[in-house]
Amino acid sequence: MVTDGRGGWFLAMPEDYCIGDVSVNGIARLRPDGRLDKSWHGRVPHVPVAGAVTELDRVGDTLYASGGGWVEALNARTGARRWVFKNLKGGLGAGLVANWSVVFVGFRGGSLLKGKRHWGPVALDARTGKVLPWHADLPGKPRAVGPLALDGGRLFMAVNTPQAAFLAVDARTGRLTGWRAPQIGEAAGPFLVTHGLLITTNADGNAYIASAETGQPVSGFGSQGLTGFSTIAASGNTLYAYGVGLGCARSWKIQGQTRSSVAAIDLRNLKLTPWTPVARTRYTCIRGIAADRSQVLVAGPLTARGLGGQ
Repeated sequence: MVTDGRGGWFLAMPEDYCIGDVSVNGIARLRPDGRLDKSWHGRVPHVPVAGAVTELDRVGDTLYASGGGWVEALNARTGARRWVFKNLKGGLGAGLVANWSVVFVGFRGGSLLKGKRHWGPVALDARTGKVLPWHADLPGKPRAVGPLALDGGRLFMAVNTPQAAFLAVDARTGRLTGWRAPQIGEAAGPFLVTHGLLITTNADGNAYIASAETGQPVSGFGSQGLTGFSTIAASGNTLYAYGVGLGCARSWKIQGQTRSSVAAIDLRNLKLTPWTPVARTRYTCIRGIAADRSQVLVAGPLTARGLGGQ
């Protein structure tokens, strides 16, 4: 889920899914009041390895989406397609992040790209969708690359190699930087780079917080895998997090406190804040969080008792 920049939201969904009685082809837009925008229509490519839309990112009035073997750019206001890139060999993997000029996409190491073996992330021209002559200088031949995160001029990535779980390259040249976080032994799930911190979800079953400048553990909250975040989002100076994994539970613990829903952490000092969702129903299954300056969007499946799904 990502904000549309105008108070609404974009949701990545399975093909031919329904919201209410309206069929949605992979991507839906919610208005600021939470209602489905029935006037917004995006076309998701139909290719042999399509599956669900798994990644979304937005830069200005362009929405980028990927899933399976394709990446596309859409007009964020209307849903009209601007370009689509297909790799029918299914090499595209987890991770999609963009700036004003480049779209970086995770890749399954060793898959074919234009008939050649490819081991690192793919860089696409944000204007045309064409593959750029850009290559990441990665050690060895990683079996998978992604998720991804951009921070200034650096592209951070989770890599599946014996040497490291997280690396950073120069986003312009692809050259490997000296940044490492050796204390993070496994790359699992999306991560954020913000406020000079790299924050993971469920690495080795726990979340880690490392310095985005040195890679060293940040003393205090979560630095040694003390909290297992399963989904996170950041807006302003606040990190919103949930930590029960993919299962459902009535409560979870964070910094010694018990919470029944999403928690908020001040990114300036990594202290838990008193903020908590005020809701008529306790949502015990939370799979996704998104945030903008004024709202936090929480999503999850329905449970046996009919909770969640809001």
